[in-house]
Order: sequence, then structure tokens, then C-alpha cells
Amino acid sequence: MAYWRRRISNTFLAAWKHAKKPFPTIRNIFYVVHSSADALAHLSRFSNYSRDVWSRDLLDERIFKRNIPSFACLEADGYASRKGNKDKLKSIILNHVVLGRTHLTRQVDHNMQHAPDIYNSVTGATVEEGGTLQYHEAVVYREDAMCASAVIFYQ
Repeated sequence: MAYWRRRISNTFLAAWKHAKKPFPTIRNIFYVVHSSADALAHLSRFSNYSRDVWSRDLLDERIFKRNIPSFACLEADGYASRKGNKDKLKSIILNHVVLGRTHLTRQVDHNMQHAPDIYNSVTGATVEEGGTLQYHEAVVYREDAMCASAVIFYQ
């Protein structure tokens, strides 16, 4: 198994924390190749944004560091549909995400249109952290803050 495939598989399985669901079986992983002009332009914007946020973060000691699983598979699995799918496969897209300086919120706010001033993203607190979410969740408000890297098919 190729290094990148093994790494993605291990990370996906390590992030799986559903207490009532068995570990999934990974059926296939497709690496996203950015080769079109539009895809390369987006990759360039993502790289620039990532570098800019990282540079600012190095200069600011007040940054709130947050441990977010590399995959949002915890909640996303509940939204994956198998309707009309005889193989019962589900899929999830693995994205590289730049959270930057993240604002921790303990309440769900569906009307929020952007991160508060000085922040790049919003992270929801779990029940264990005094919030209302069952699983870790983060929201970015810029298209160039995330870039697809793989698609995982699992059962």
C-alpha cells in the first residue's frame, strides 16, 4: 500500500469515535490530483492563504491552539446517504483545512456569516468542553481556507 494511502487510512480510522457504530471498512481511496488550470489556481490560493495565516500566527502569542481531528468523519458519517446504493458504500472528502486563529464558541449560531473580528475560523465546543456539540466541528469562511486531497469510500 502506498505511503499516502496508508497514512490517510490510518488517520481516518483513528478519528472514528462513534460509540454506537463499528469501525468502517475502507473500500477505496482516490487521491485528488489538481491538474486543470482552475484547480491549480485554487491550490495556489490555498497555499498562499496557508502561508499568510501561518506567518501571522508565528508573530502572535495569543493564538488559541485547538486539537481538531483531521477528519470530520464523526458527524459527516451521519449525513452520508446510501439510498439506492446496493453496495452500501459511503464516501467522505478529505480536505486540508487552514483554521488559523479560531474562535471557540459554546453555543450553536446558525446565523453567523463570518468569524468574529481577528479570527479566521469558528470552532464549536463539545459537551465535555462546556459546549453543546457531540463531536468537534470547525467552520471556515473562505474558499481558499480548504483544499480537497482525497475521497474515501467505506462501509
